[in-house]
Amino acid sequence: IVCYGKAVAVDPRDARAWFNWGGSLRALGRHMEAIQCYAKSLSINPHSAGAFYSKAESEYALNLRREAAGSYRRFIELKLPGLANLIPHARERLQELEGRMK
Repeated sequence: IVCYGKAVAVDPRDARAWFNWGGSLRALGRHMEAIQCYAKSLSINPHSAGAFYSKAESEYALNLRREAAGSYRRFIELKLPGLANLIPHARERLQELEGRMK
Protein backbone atom coordinates (compact mmCIF):
# COMPACT_ATOMS: atom_id res chain seq x y z
CA ILE A 1 0.00 0.00 0.00
CA VAL A 2 2.84 2.36 0.83
CA CYS A 3 4.36 1.81 -2.61
CA TYR A 4 1.14 2.84 -4.37
CA GLY A 5 0.96 5.97 -2.22
CA LYS A 6 4.50 6.79 -3.33
CA ALA A 7 3.65 6.03 -6.96
CA VAL A 8 0.72 8.44 -7.03
CA ALA A 9 2.80 11.05 -5.22
CA VAL A 10 5.35 10.84 -8.05
CA ASP A 11 2.68 10.78 -10.78
CA PRO A 12 -0.82 11.69 -9.58
CA ARG A 13 -2.12 11.15 -13.15
CA ASP A 14 -1.24 7.44 -13.11
CA ALA A 15 -4.69 5.83 -13.32
CA ARG A 16 -3.22 2.31 -13.01
CA ALA A 17 -1.47 3.18 -9.74
CA TRP A 18 -4.72 4.58 -8.30
CA PHE A 19 -6.57 1.45 -9.45
CA ASN A 20 -3.97 -0.88 -7.92
CA TRP A 21 -3.94 1.08 -4.67
CA GLY A 22 -7.71 0.70 -4.54
CA GLY A 23 -7.38 -3.04 -5.11
CA SER A 24 -4.94 -3.38 -2.23
CA LEU A 25 -7.22 -1.41 0.07
CA ARG A 26 -10.26 -3.42 -1.02
CA ALA A 27 -8.41 -6.67 -0.28
CA LEU A 28 -7.89 -5.38 3.26
CA GLY A 29 -11.58 -4.52 3.63
CA ARG A 30 -10.87 -0.79 3.54
CA HIS A 31 -13.69 -0.20 1.07
CA MET A 32 -14.28 3.52 1.55
CA GLU A 33 -10.62 4.28 0.88
CA ALA A 34 -10.69 1.88 -2.07
CA ILE A 35 -13.71 3.71 -3.53
CA GLN A 36 -11.81 6.98 -3.32
CA CYS A 37 -8.87 5.45 -5.21
CA TYR A 38 -11.14 3.98 -7.88
CA ALA A 39 -12.90 7.33 -8.25
CA LYS A 40 -9.54 9.04 -8.75
CA SER A 41 -8.53 6.40 -11.29
CA LEU A 42 -11.81 6.93 -13.14
CA SER A 43 -11.36 10.70 -13.14
CA ILE A 44 -8.16 10.08 -15.10
CA ASN A 45 -9.43 7.19 -17.23
CA PRO A 46 -13.25 7.22 -17.36
CA HIS A 47 -13.32 4.13 -19.61
CA SER A 48 -11.70 1.73 -17.14
CA ALA A 49 -14.19 -1.12 -16.88
CA GLY A 50 -12.05 -2.76 -14.20
CA ALA A 51 -12.20 0.34 -12.02
CA PHE A 52 -15.99 0.52 -12.37
CA TYR A 53 -16.34 -3.15 -11.44
CA SER A 54 -14.02 -2.90 -8.46
CA LYS A 55 -15.65 0.32 -7.29
CA ALA A 56 -19.04 -1.39 -7.54
CA GLU A 57 -17.80 -4.32 -5.45
CA SER A 58 -16.62 -1.98 -2.68
CA GLU A 59 -19.82 0.04 -2.84
CA TYR A 60 -21.80 -3.19 -2.61
CA ALA A 61 -19.75 -4.28 0.42
CA LEU A 62 -20.69 -0.99 2.13
CA ASN A 63 -24.36 -1.33 1.12
CA LEU A 64 -24.18 1.80 -1.03
CA ARG A 65 -26.93 0.49 -3.28
CA ARG A 66 -27.48 3.34 -5.72
CA GLU A 67 -23.78 3.94 -6.16
CA ALA A 68 -23.05 0.24 -6.67
CA ALA A 69 -25.90 -0.10 -9.18
CA GLY A 70 -24.54 2.84 -11.17
CA SER A 71 -21.02 1.43 -11.17
CA TYR A 72 -22.19 -2.06 -12.20
CA ARG A 73 -24.32 -0.50 -14.95
CA ARG A 74 -21.37 1.45 -16.32
CA PHE A 75 -19.12 -1.62 -16.14
CA ILE A 76 -21.64 -3.63 -18.18
CA GLU A 77 -22.02 -0.81 -20.73
CA LEU A 78 -18.27 -0.72 -21.39
CA LYS A 79 -18.28 -4.40 -22.49
CA LEU A 80 -14.54 -4.89 -22.19
CA PRO A 81 -13.75 -8.29 -23.75
CA GLY A 82 -11.02 -9.06 -21.23
CA LEU A 83 -13.50 -8.78 -18.37
CA ALA A 84 -16.47 -10.46 -20.06
CA ASN A 85 -16.36 -13.27 -17.50
CA LEU A 86 -17.41 -10.76 -14.80
CA ILE A 87 -20.48 -9.48 -16.65
CA PRO A 88 -22.86 -12.25 -15.45
CA HIS A 89 -21.91 -11.53 -11.83
CA ALA A 90 -22.34 -7.80 -12.38
CA ARG A 91 -25.77 -8.39 -13.94
CA GLU A 92 -26.85 -10.54 -10.99
CA ARG A 93 -25.73 -7.92 -8.51
CA LEU A 94 -27.43 -5.18 -10.51
CA GLN A 95 -30.73 -7.08 -10.58
CA GLU A 96 -30.48 -7.69 -6.83
CA LEU A 97 -29.76 -4.02 -6.14
CA GLU A 98 -32.54 -2.77 -8.39
CA GLY A 99 -34.94 -5.12 -6.59
CA ARG A 100 -33.91 -3.76 -3.20
CA MET A 101 -34.28 -0.14 -4.32
CA LYS A 102 -37.93 -0.56 -5.32
